[in-house]
Amino acid sequence: MRAAILLFATLALAAQEPLIRSVADLKRELRADESPLLTDAVFKSERRLRPVLRALLKDPQFTGAARYLLAVIAEPKDIERILTLSPPPPDGDDFQYWRYAVATALIQPTTESGWQFLERSARGDYNDGSSADGAIQSLQLNGTARSQSILRSLRITPGQSPSLTDRNLETAAMNIAMALGPKTWRSNDAPRFNETADKALIDMNFAKSPDRLVYTATFHKVKGFWTLRNVHETLQVLVLPAPPLPKP
Repeated sequence: MRAAILLFATLALAAQEPLIRSVADLKRELRADESPLLTDAVFKSERRLRPVLRALLKDPQFTGAARYLLAVIAEPKDIERILTLSPPPPDGDDFQYWRYAVATALIQPTTESGWQFLERSARGDYNDGSSADGAIQSLQLNGTARSQSILRSLRITPGQSPSLTDRNLETAAMNIAMALGPKTWRSNDAPRFNETADKALIDMNFAKSPDRLVYTATFHKVKGFWTLRNVHETLQVLVLPAPPLPKP
């Protein structure tokens, strides 16, 4: 699924955001590989579609995609619900991208199961390098004594965690972008809001030779503060060097 997400993200400029009015519409788009803007469409209508996605968690055909989309929306109760479920059947390329998205959504775990998932992911118990990277990132961002203890047990030096909240959304996003090293930050895109304007997605653009990377951050407005709920890699593009100039 990860390969599909990275590939179709490169086609987003030429695509139109799908219109989702019913469960049938959502299932159709989940089946369609040519829906690069599905995540944005679901996020925009997340208040209406989250109950549908939670219902699809029990459907083997859609559970992987439902887990991923709920992790991007990043309501803590939905994340904890996902952690109670058995792993779904592996997808075609045997890569369950949802696990990485769940790990990156557990920046501030609210239950013991969340902490255990982060520790097991970071330790490599799931044989999934991406979910390990996502868990380590969340532990670094968390910055509490427990997260630092887990990192040290893995012989990883805890970094200085950034502020996860700010009254200004752009400032909140900048704080997180500056913490996502080691790579060179280039810019943050304009936020994309849900229909009630209390949740936002922001793409953060980085360079890490020889690639261009995009990380997408999810923020929720909580008591007047924009709070980070998820930040995960959504695009990786190889940047080819410019051809040499012809000799005169």
